[in-house]
Amino acid sequence: MIDCVLPLAEERNGNNEADRAKILIESLVRYATPNLIDQFCIVTEPGAAERVAERLQVSRWKSIHFHCIDEREIIGEPKMAGWSKQQVIKVAMGQRLVRPYLCLDADIICRREFGVNDVIQGGKFVMQYESKQTHRKWWEASSKFLNIPVDWDSRGMGVTPQILHPVVCRDLIAHIEATTGKSWIDALGQTRLRWTEYTMYYLVAQKYNHLDYWYCEGRLSGNNLWRSTPNEVWQAWCLDRNAPGMFSVIQSNTGISPEAVREMLSRRSV
Repeated sequence: MIDCVLPLAEERNGNNEADRAKILIESLVRYATPNLIDQFCIVTEPGAAERVAERLQVSRWKSIHFHCIDEREIIGEPKMAGWSKQQVIKVAMGQRLVRPYLCLDADIICRREFGVNDVIQGGKFVMQYESKQTHRKWWEASSKFLNIPVDWDSRGMGVTPQILHPVVCRDLIAHIEATTGKSWIDALGQTRLRWTEYTMYYLVAQKYNHLDYWYCEGRLSGNNLWRSTPNEVWQAWCLDRNAPGMFSVIQSNTGISPEAVREMLSRRSV
């Protein structure tokens, strides 16, 4: 059994993220094996928790325990951009949750059935890798901030969706506070380095020998859409049961509306 974490800003860059999140939740409830997911924590902007719970209609789902949480309960009120806050929230939830949790974003959909063997293999949690050269500047910034060298000859952790372990999150927080002498959130907010949550997480997991103990390599997502794509192409991709992983990212800057995604999924046979 695992938990899920979704940081959510209802509107971002003119995009309706709440409607996208609703599609994510509906697809997850539809395809996740019963009893695989226990808690699904939606971390909202200040003052928005009750409104988001009503807007997403989470009370109608009984198979998963949904919680809408004001971000101030998790990270206080740091002075940082919304994108950075969402990254900090993913790590901070490791102080609140006791079991590993799947981190999601609103622009993700679940496109096929999945169960425990898709997230845990050989007693280890699946981590999706990518070349560190793909986002080299992120790795350089996180390495400098943490004072942990990067092994450029090996691959590293990719982007959302990913599974985080509370033990590693707590070690990351402790490492930041020990090396900066500050609250970890203050330290992240005050630096000009463009760190990211997963590059920092991976560097600390590697330094403290967590990778081989907790993780194995696998696929959580595939057929992701990062840019504008013709309708017939992206719909075929997202309906492909043979694509790697069980999730697809349909980034909001593709111009694909939530309504188009919902219509596409409605044509998908169970």
